[in-house]
Amino acid sequence: GAMTVERIVAIVNNEIITLSEVNEEVLPGRFRLEESYAGDGLNITTDRLLREKLRKMIDKRLQLQAAKKAGISVSQEDIKGVIEDIKRKNSIRSDKEFSGTLEEEHLTLETYTAQIRDQLILIKLINREVRSKVVVRDADLHDYYNNHRPLFAFPSEIKISQILIPLPKAAPETLVEDLRKKASGLAEEIRAGGDFFNTAKRYKGIIDGIAAADLGFFRKGDLMPSLEKAADSLKSGEISYPIETQAGIHIIRLDERGSVRYKPFEEAAKEIEGAVYQEKYDEALAVWLKEIRDGAHVEMRF
Repeated sequence: GAMTVERIVAIVNNEIITLSEVNEEVLPGRFRLEESYAGDGLNITTDRLLREKLRKMIDKRLQLQAAKKAGISVSQEDIKGVIEDIKRKNSIRSDKEFSGTLEEEHLTLETYTAQIRDQLILIKLINREVRSKVVVRDADLHDYYNNHRPLFAFPSEIKISQILIPLPKAAPETLVEDLRKKASGLAEEIRAGGDFFNTAKRYKGIIDGIAAADLGFFRKGDLMPSLEKAADSLKSGEISYPIETQAGIHIIRLDERGSVRYKPFEEAAKEIEGAVYQEKYDEALAVWLKEIRDGAHVEMRF
């Protein structure tokens, strides 16, 4: 059979990344791909996965080089502490069980330990070079609040009244059709100027079980979809056409459409602070990574 010869796929300053290193990083994802793809599609997707992983490995290698230059390191105690915390959170009680879990993910303890070490170093590096330099001012919070007002809107509310004509279970179609006609006539009377509740009251002698009520306020999503759709099409004071549901035949009146209300800035401040910080952090991280890439010699051979 064909044999893959080890080769260099990238040069990052004075360090190299080999094909076997990329394959080792890709291995867990490759096994998941094999469960989802078959034939040529797998080869194309795996090739894309290799290229994406290589780019990430290059960025990681550049950051680790920057950390080494800055004298950033972590102790074995730090690494062990993280691993023990992971074992505790996943209810892993023994080293043997932990090794078995790693094998399921196609990892060795040595590889996993190296990954944890690198992660801790990168956290220290980014905290020092990026996070510590992100500043959120009060003016930034107010700007975000004013520019993202829809995010802080309370769900809109509508107030409706309803006339309900129950449909008897297993009612013959002739009865159902008769009730539909009566419901249409009732709605037309109200639309022509009849009082909503008085008209419904007068129909009590014509339709068994008819009931009218002020249902109060509803937020979007609280009503049955068919009723909500009808209410959305109405202006204040307008009457819907009869709407048939499992509960019966509904005629609704939109009594009031609440004006949009917003969460006060003081209540939203903590939420805003987190969003603004994340935006500034993402921007600062992107700038910092670009500076590292621009100042490095990177050569891809894949």
